[in-house]
Amino acid sequence: MNDYTEIIFLIASFALLILFAYLANKVDYTVQVKGTNGWNSVSHVIQALYACMYLLVILIALLAKVKNIYTIAVILASILGLSLLIPAVRKGLAKMIPINPNSHVHTFALLTSVFIPTTLFQSLIMPTSLAEVQQENITLVSTLSSIWAQNILCAVLAVMGVGYLTRRNWQQTRERLGLYRLTFKQFLGAIAVAVLFVLLQWGLTIVFTQLGLSEEQEVLKVNEALMAPLFNSAIGIISIGLAAALGEELVFRGALQPRFGIILTSILFALTHANYGLSIGTIVVLVLGFGMGYFRKRYSTTYTMVIHAAYNILVGTLDYFFP
Repeated sequence: MNDYTEIIFLIASFALLILFAYLANKVDYTVQVKGTNGWNSVSHVIQALYACMYLLVILIALLAKVKNIYTIAVILASILGLSLLIPAVRKGLAKMIPINPNSHVHTFALLTSVFIPTTLFQSLIMPTSLAEVQQENITLVSTLSSIWAQNILCAVLAVMGVGYLTRRNWQQTRERLGLYRLTFKQFLGAIAVAVLFVLLQWGLTIVFTQLGLSEEQEVLKVNEALMAPLFNSAIGIISIGLAAALGEELVFRGALQPRFGIILTSILFALTHANYGLSIGTIVVLVLGFGMGYFRKRYSTTYTMVIHAAYNILVGTLDYFFP
């Protein structure tokens, strides 16, 4: 897949998700505010499409020539996704997390949150090899374009997902996402937390290494080859921080955490970072997700955006000077 095709596919995929988010909010608005059911059929179509996608993923996993742990994960995750279409399952889940089982928006959020890591696991049935990566022409421009496009689209999805243009105006959307102005003291506090997170990552890595639990060398080499253009330039390192702070924080800490809670949101956060397979790095991301979830609850999403940006930039800078 060339650079332009990848970007086009990324935009098309997110555009569909953003459309679904808008329509789900429109349905809830007409039911809850206007008291009409005229848009209910739209939500049923969306849910039917998700059912078809989950069934297709299961079929692809069953027919795949390569069978590994991710094949099982894909099938189980798809079954979980399908079960969320059942109202009784959502009612049971509503006893554990603050969702409305009858909300079309919450149903869409659940279906999408399970579907994204499911498709990620699907790609890991036949993971990318180092030889394949080395054959690709990976440039700084293409990598920057991809990371910024993905995170800007994530930000738009988060904004539309919480009801902007349907159920909420911009001020209400900002409040729902937890976007508040920081004081200078809070800003410095967030930077200090980022430094502590870097030290925590370093400490966890040492502990896992001492226990004989280390990253798979193939995974490390593939990741380094793909990310090399970013980590070898100042603009790349800054982009890793700012782009992730924008897109990932708005989706996970901003949109999802108030409904899914810290634990479930952190698990989803970790799974979406398992691009090249579950590893020790996944556990580190999970721990950091718990930490940022705590600070989102105590302060705001803006606070965690500063933490996330500073953390990524610090890690990228250290890797640049101390490879």
